Amino acid sequence: MGSPPRPGFKELVDLSSLKIPFLQGAIEVQRSFLQNRRETVINMLKAYVETIKLAKEKPELAIAAISKRMRVPAEVIRPVYQPHENALEEIPYVRRDSVQVILDQYPKEQLKNLSFERLVDNSLLQQLEGSGFVKNLYRRNP
Repeated sequence: MGSPPRPGFKELVDLSSLKIPFLQGAIEVQRSFLQNRRETVINMLKAYVETIKLAKEKPELAIAAISKRMRVPAEVIRPVYQPHENALEEIPYVRRDSVQVILDQYPKEQLKNLSFERLVDNSLLQQLEGSGFVKNLYRRNP
């Protein structure tokens, strides 16, 4: 999160509008947990996707939650949050290009056999999308 505008300063560029690959909100789960408790992870992802919808439709609620968690007045959070509220995707897939940006920061010899496929499993989000969960969620009235 950036800092709020200060008197005498002008915004030079809105980075959120540039569509620069950036990993935001990836959720990490051990493979063994995913294998043994897949339904638990699916339910958590449903709640996460519902929260994204809520944050998009009721930004003041999201601002209040961030304000409370960070112990910062909402007036400080609001101007920083607003430019980024449209950056939230309905389905928070981890994108290959955003992971590659991170991998590119390391020497290849350090990464060995590390790849997007070994790090990321979007199948649960694909399952949610395929089941119609997200489509039905966004059909509902706010």
